[in-house]
Amino acid sequence: MELSIILPYYNHANKLYRLLRTLPIDKKEVEVIVVNDHSNLNNEIYEKIKKKYEANNVIFMDNDINKKGAGSAVNKALKHAKGKWITLVGADDYFLKNNWTVLSKYFDCDVDTIFFTPISVEEYTTKLSDRHSSYKKIIYNYKDEQNRINELYLRYGFHSACSRLIKRKFIEKYNLRFAETHVANDVKFSIRLGHYMKNFIVTKEVFYCITKDKGSLTTTVTDENFITRLKINLQKYKFLRKYLSEKELELFEPNGIPILVTAIQTKMKLNTIQTIFALFKKNKINIFKIKRNYINIRKMIDYVNRLKQIKKFRD
Repeated sequence: MELSIILPYYNHANKLYRLLRTLPIDKKEVEVIVVNDHSNLNNEIYEKIKKKYEANNVIFMDNDINKKGAGSAVNKALKHAKGKWITLVGADDYFLKNNWTVLSKYFDCDVDTIFFTPISVEEYTTKLSDRHSSYKKIIYNYKDEQNRINELYLRYGFHSACSRLIKRKFIEKYNLRFAETHVANDVKFSIRLGHYMKNFIVTKEVFYCITKDKGSLTTTVTDENFITRLKINLQKYKFLRKYLSEKELELFEPNGIPILVTAIQTKMKLNTIQTIFALFKKNKINIFKIKRNYINIRKMIDYVNRLKQIKKFRD
């Protein structure tokens, strides 16, 4: 078995069907593992899809772990995967028509991972989106100039686990697993992959399309998800502290100002903003160290003071 395609699924049966139609399931060298992550909508459609595809190298299983989330779903699939290579895909996304031509020529490569350039589109208009821009920039910069800074961004700035091939033996060797969180569950996996990889290929070739939907977890901001993302980002920084020089570490130091500005713009609760300060303090990071912006700081202080006054009035 050359390739295991792993995809966690939740509720959007029509998108799952769209994705499956783009995968190379007719190839005997490929297995597809779909993990149903406690879906509670469109179950009838899902069962029809399951019946249609489970005879075509598509394995359907349930995420029977108590923790709900794509992270635990992927971890379950990794235990069952048999392919020499692993590629991960979000059920909202899809493969381009040339995917087999692009992927199969790399199957005999003696490397740990292969980075491909993704593209992205708006879900309902199919117009080109910007969700892939940061990853495209990382890949193009490295291809154009293979210096230390560009390599660091490739290793530690490419947070998505999608749009790449990863050697399964490499995943097993370093016991790489997804975080079992509701959001940003692939960051820990990707950072450690980037750190441990020794041989890798970077290509501008494209096989993977990300979709951007206003209601998705990546675009919806809630207090809980916001804090989870921040905690994961700070965990990443703590990990990098062990291995990078002070100058290199500055490339990835969390910037408190835009974090606070986002919290203000999305009208987060006072205790959420207090948690942001507490997390920076706990991790010994000066929240105002980088790119001081006193106008935004003033806005933040005024907003916090207003919240305190409202709370005092209600009490």
